[in-house]
Amino acid sequence: MDVTPGASRNRYEYSVLVLRLEKKGLAMTRKDVLQGLSGESATQLRDLGNDGWEMVGVLPFQVGGVGLFSTASTGTDAALAFFKHTVY
Repeated sequence: MDVTPGASRNRYEYSVLVLRLEKKGLAMTRKDVLQGLSGESATQLRDLGNDGWEMVGVLPFQVGGVGLFSTASTGTDAALAFFKHTVY
């Protein structure tokens, strides 16, 4: 990494996508989440990847629920996926 003054740095653009899950679960593995994506969310995820977006984080949450994280009473029915890509 070049740290000299005036050195060029990569610039990124960021985006967030709500991934809807067709099934709820109390403790879902990554495989469960990917297999449980709604058709629309799977298509959006594939399109972002094809357009050069990189997923950098995922946060599960309950749509319409009180809390952000899954609990025994609410379950997880969506996830916020965070993406970035290089701006040229």
